[in-house]
Amino acid sequence: MRLCTIAKEIISLSNECMSLLSLWICKFNIAVDLNNLYNRNNASFF
Repeated sequence: MRLCTIAKEIISLSNECMSLLSLWICKFNIAVDLNNLYNRNNASFF
């Protein structure tokens, strides 16, 4: 029983970590997209 509770806690912690990680990756992807868009716009000016 105790082992089951520990396993559940570990799973919920890893789920939090995964959601934080995916959020960070999402932010990073948005930053890369914005950077690409900015570079493309600048390239069209010159």
